[in-house]
Amino acid sequence: MKKIKSFLFAFSLLLLSTFVKGQDLIYLVDHSSVPAEITEINKKMVCYRAAGDVNGKIKSFPTKQVLLVFKRNGDFIVMSDLKDASMDANNLINAFMTPRPVSSYTYDKIITMGNNILPGNFEKEENNFIYYRRPDGVVDKVFYNDASMILFKDGRHKLFVLPPIAATTLSKIRDKVRKMNNW
Repeated sequence: MKKIKSFLFAFSLLLLSTFVKGQDLIYLVDHSSVPAEITEINKKMVCYRAAGDVNGKIKSFPTKQVLLVFKRNGDFIVMSDLKDASMDANNLINAFMTPRPVSSYTYDKIITMGNNILPGNFEKEENNFIYYRRPDGVVDKVFYNDASMILFKDGRHKLFVLPPIAATTLSKIRDKVRKMNNW
């Protein structure tokens, strides 16, 4: 029964992340997610409006309740990185809050369980594989269980792992992704 509940929870996260294009998404430590418009982030709070409510009341979560935030353009910030003494939290926040057009991203990125970044253009998911066209034009595939997520060039994302695992992975590959996106 636990496996079924875990599967249904993970599946609902996948569906949610697939359909949140055009808005920001906050992933919380309790594994829930909140579609939103991020208005501010600092070391203590993530402030937001409810998705689609441009004149709505600004709400907030303490950063200790937040794992990860994705912006509609595909940029992300991992809250644990703000507490890492080796990183400049203000620079991370400023980089995240700086508007960037989605159209500047060249490729989708399939992130593997081994933290490899496979750039290309997503083609389809079929028969336990994710097919994508590499930058050299060759169609390649990744076994579904070897992928942790896809970061689409249009700003969407799709997680194949639970949010805490995604946050850890994104923290490790953040600089590589930013370099690939020319941030």
